[in-house]
Formats: sequence, structure tokens, C-alpha cells
Amino acid sequence: MAVWKLPPLLYGDVVNASDDARLKAMGDMRTALVAGLAGLAALASLALTARTYRLTQEGQITERYTRAIDQLGSDKLDIRLGGIYALERIAVDSGRDHSTVVEVLSAFAREHSEAANQHRSRLEGLRAVELLRRLVPRRHITRPDQGARALNAYAPDSFRRITTDVQATLTVLGRLPERLNVSRGDLGGAALVGANLAGARLEEANFRYSDLRGATLTGADLARASLTAATLEGADMRQTRFAGARLEGARLDGADLRGADLLATDLRKAQLQGATLTAAHLANTRLDEANLKDVKLTRAYLYGAVLREANLQDADLSQATLVGAELRGADLRRANLQGSNLSKWEEITYGYRRFELRPKTEPANLQDAKLQDANLRQTKLRSVNLDGADLRGADFTESEGLTRQQLSRAILDSTTILPATLQGPRIEQDQATPGGEPIEVDDAVGGHGAPF
Repeated sequence: MAVWKLPPLLYGDVVNASDDARLKAMGDMRTALVAGLAGLAALASLALTARTYRLTQEGQITERYTRAIDQLGSDKLDIRLGGIYALERIAVDSGRDHSTVVEVLSAFAREHSEAANQHRSRLEGLRAVELLRRLVPRRHITRPDQGARALNAYAPDSFRRITTDVQATLTVLGRLPERLNVSRGDLGGAALVGANLAGARLEEANFRYSDLRGATLTGADLARASLTAATLEGADMRQTRFAGARLEGARLDGADLRGADLLATDLRKAQLQGATLTAAHLANTRLDEANLKDVKLTRAYLYGAVLREANLQDADLSQATLVGAELRGADLRRANLQGSNLSKWEEITYGYRRFELRPKTEPANLQDAKLQDANLRQTKLRSVNLDGADLRGADFTESEGLTRQQLSRAILDSTTILPATLQGPRIEQDQATPGGEPIEVDDAVGGHGAPF
């Protein structure tokens, strides 16, 4: 109606125009109005169609989700696997449901891994342990950390491996797309012995108190993840990224961490006896009171690492970089530090992503450290603090930058081997042994066995 009424009202009072011109103008206006109304109708129809499609899609996702949850509760493995992969598809397709899917899969992994463990009775567990003790030859265990590996190698699969559906759940969680403010998984307390998480993306995931003994995490990304008090004994974590992760009190005895990124990681009071950290990156890492006995840290980067009161007995730190490291009170008895750098900054090329490595120019601090019988040959020791350090039996042959002033407050005896550059006048020292007897540095030995 408006299409016909509006043009005459607009052009009715127009003067100095012929009737034909006025009629033509009103006709053009009617055409334009009709086209505009048609466009509005099309837009309204499109909006309605989009809304209908969205509601239909949401309904389909809800239906798929309900069906997947039903499948997870099945007593048949293949049906449960179908439900797990169906949830993965939902998380990929629907950002709104991604967080819910992660929560469901996490709960499934936690509960089913625990159920698998509880399925074995206490009696069965005791019998299995007794059987393993008889099966494992003592000659196969030459170091304390090898005990767990040997037992795990002889254990039957039903005793030491996670179930297929739990493994599938972990695989899905480890490859879901990243979305802002969506958790990568909550697996705290889960029993995940022997799990395969190679290459998984689990940044900021929760693994507190989880059991990951013998797990494979090669190349996985666990940056900023929480692994407080987790058990990772014998785990394969080569090239794994732990930057910024929390591993306080974690057990990593016998673990393989070659080339791992442990930048700014919290490993206070962690157990790493017999672990391999060759060429690992531990810059700015906290290792206060950690047990690193017999650990392999060859060529490891420990710029600015904190190792106060850490146990490094028999550790291999050859060619390691310890510039700016805090080793006050650390136990380095019989440790091998040959060729290590404790005083000179050497730039390295390494990508840390979201973490900035600030060069440490100050030397390492070995105040009150126990270095009895340690191998310090060819080490860089310029300005390193050795106040109160116990250097009895230590070998400093060909070490660089060591001065009499550095040794003036250290504990030495006739078994201490000093570099040839320090042969000459005696060093006066008033340091006392734990028994209260004064230490005579007069008998300290030069680099070639000559009297110091």
C-alpha cells in the first residue's frame, strides 16, 4: 500500500513539470521501493535461515555429545573408543563445547586408570611383587635406579600398562587444537604407567601426583604444566619441553631427559638419582635440595640455576655450563666437572618461546660446597666463590682462573691437586676441619705432584 501512496504525496505539489515527467518519477520511486522491500525480505529470510541452521547444528552437536557419553559407559572396548573419538570431533567442530569435552575425557582417564589399578586386589599385588623379586636376577641391577627399570621390564602387561581406552583418551587430549582459556587436561592423580604421550601438546595441563612411570613423553610440550609430586621414574622424556613447569618433589629416578628444555622449571626437592640430562637446558631452574646423585649432566646448560644443598655426589657435570649457578652447600663429592665453565659467559642459540634467557655474567657460587675427590680438571673458575668449600682430594689440574685468594678460605689438604700456575709460596689459611684441627695447606700438591 505504501508503495502506491507514498510517491503521489512526494510529487503531487511539484510545479513546472509535465504530467508525463511526474508519472515517470513516481513510477521510478515505486520500483526502487519494491526493490528495497525485496532486499529487506531477503535479509530477514537469510537471518532466519542462519538462525535455523545454527539451532539445527547445536541440536546435532548435542545429540552427538549425548550419544558419545552413552558410548563411554559401554562395557565393550570398541564402543568406548568410538565415544572417545566422537568427542574429539565435537571439540574440533564446536569451540563452545571444547572445554566440556576436555573435562569429560580427563575424568574418564582419571577414573578408568584408577579403576584398572583397583581391579587388582591387594593379594594379587603382593603375589606379583613376590614373583618379580624371584624373576629379576640380581646381576641385572648394578645401580639403585635400575631396580625399577628391571622390575618394570619383567612385569606382565596387565600389571604395568594402562588400558587401550585410557591411552586413546590421552592421545586425543594431546592433539586437540589450542583455544584461549581452554584447559589441556586435568589428569591429577591418574595412574598412567607406561603411557605414550610422545609429541603431545599438554601445556599447562595438571599431572599433580600422577603416576607416569616408564611413560614415553619424547618431544611432548608440557610447558608450565603442574607435575608436583608426580612419579616419572624411568620415563623417556628426550627433547621434552618443560619450560616453566612445576615439578617440586617429583620422582624422576632413572629418567631419560637428554636434550630436554627445563628452562625456569621448579625441581626443588625432586628425586633425579641416576637420571640422564645430557645437553639438557636448565637455565634459571630451581633444584634446591634436589637429589642428583649419579646424574649425567654432560654438556648441560645450567646458567643461573639454583642448586643450594643439592646432592650431586658422583654426578657427571663434564663440559657443563654453570655460569651464575648457585651451588651454596651443594654436595659434589666425587663429582666430575672436567672442562665445565663456572665463570665465563658464552652465548648460545636456543629458542625459549615465552621465556627470556637473561645472560648471567657473575660466576658460580660454591660457598660451603662439598667437593671432596671431585674432578675439576680444565674447569673455568675465575672469581668463583670457594669460601668454606671442602676441596680435599679435588683435582684442579689445568683449571683456569683459580687464584690463591679464592683458596684462602677453602678447605684443602695434601690430597688436593692444584694447577701448576699456583705452585710457589705457601697459602696461609686459618680454616679448620670439622674436628677443630687446623688445615695445613703447605702440603697441597701442584698440578704435577710438586709441593705447593
